[in-house]
Amino acid sequence: MIDLEGTVSNRDGIGAHVLMETEGVVQRRVQSGGMHSFAQNHQRIHFGLGNHADIIPPVL
Repeated sequence: MIDLEGTVSNRDGIGAHVLMETEGVVQRRVQSGGMHSFAQNHQRIHFGLGNHADIIPPVL
């Protein structure tokens, strides 16, 4: 899980794109400000790593 921390005007990092790579698989998450029906609006970004313990920062 990743908690984004933005500036004063965008404290939740809305609009940020986060990339994560493990074992050649790249996952992408976009921080949105949308509301969810019947749930709390949790701002943490989640990545599923499975059995992988190490992540590799992607080259941009």
